[in-house]
Amino acid sequence: MGQQRLLADLGIRPAHARSAHPRRKSLALAFAAGLDYARAFAAVHGHLATSKSTRQDGFPLKQWLMSQRSRARMAEKETDRSRALSAIDPWWNPPWPLAWQRAYHHARKQCGSNQLLVPGDGFAGVGAAAASWLYAQCALFEELDPRQQGLLREIGITAEVAQARQTARYHRTGARIDFAVGLAHARDYVGVHGHLALPHPVQHNGFPLGRWLASKRGEAGAHARRTPAPWPGMQALAALDPWWFPPWAFAWQRDYHRLRLLLAAGLEPPPKLRSWINEQLAQLQTLLPGQQRLLQELKDLPV
Repeated sequence: MGQQRLLADLGIRPAHARSAHPRRKSLALAFAAGLDYARAFAAVHGHLATSKSTRQDGFPLKQWLMSQRSRARMAEKETDRSRALSAIDPWWNPPWPLAWQRAYHHARKQCGSNQLLVPGDGFAGVGAAAASWLYAQCALFEELDPRQQGLLREIGITAEVAQARQTARYHRTGARIDFAVGLAHARDYVGVHGHLALPHPVQHNGFPLGRWLASKRGEAGAHARRTPAPWPGMQALAALDPWWFPPWAFAWQRDYHRLRLLLAAGLEPPPKLRSWINEQLAQLQTLLPGQQRLLQELKDLPV
C-alpha cells in the first residue's frame, strides 16, 4: 500500500497502471540507433567482434551488443533484430567464444591486404601474439567447428597448410612451443603408438615431441615442488597417457613400452630386455602399484 501511495503521488493510479503499454516506438528507435553505430563500427573494422571497452562515437557499443547477444540466445528462433545484425556481420553472435572471433579478426588484419597466407612463407610480418594464435589454430585445426575452419580457410589455412606450418616453424626458428601445438602432436603420436614414453631425440612429423614432453615433465615436477595444486597441463596429457609423467624413473617406462611392443608383435626381446623383465618380476612386490598393474598387462604375452 505504501508503494501505491508513493506512485499515486506521481499521478500513477491503478487504472493508469492497468492500461499502460511499453513504449515500443521508443524501443524500436533505440535499437535502430544502436544498429547505426554497429554499422559505423563494421564499416571501419569489418566485423562486430568488439573488445571489452569498445565505444563508437561515444556510444557503448560493446555493452549494447552484449545485450543483443543475450536476447538472441534466449529467443527460440531468429528475430528481426538478429537478422539485422547478421546482415552487418554474419558472426556477430558466434557459437564459439567471442574471444576466438576477436583473435581471428586481429590475425586476419595482420595477414596483409590480400588476406591470404600463402603456404611456405610462414607468418612473416605478423605480430608475435597473432602468430602464436595462428600456430595454435594450425595445431587444433581438426578439432575446430567446421565453420571456424571455413573462416581460417579464408586466410589460407587449410588442414594441409596447418600441418605444414606448425612443422616448419620449429625447423626454422626453434621458438618456444605453444602448449596447444605440442598437445596436438602428442595426441597424434598416442593414436599411433599408444603412449608418450618416447626418448628425448624423437620427432613426430618434424616436431620435437620428445624434447617438448621432457620440458613439460620438468615444468610439472617444478610445479609439484612449489604447490600441491595440479599443474595446468597435467589433465590434458594424462588423458592421452596416464603415465606420461610417472612417479618412477622414466627409463623404466621406456623399457616397459619397448618390451610390450616387441611382445605384442611376436618378436623375441633382446637379452637386455629379457633380463630387465625378469628383474622386475622378481621384485614385483617392491614396485609401485602402477608399475605392478602395467606388468600385469604383460602376463598373457610370451616372455
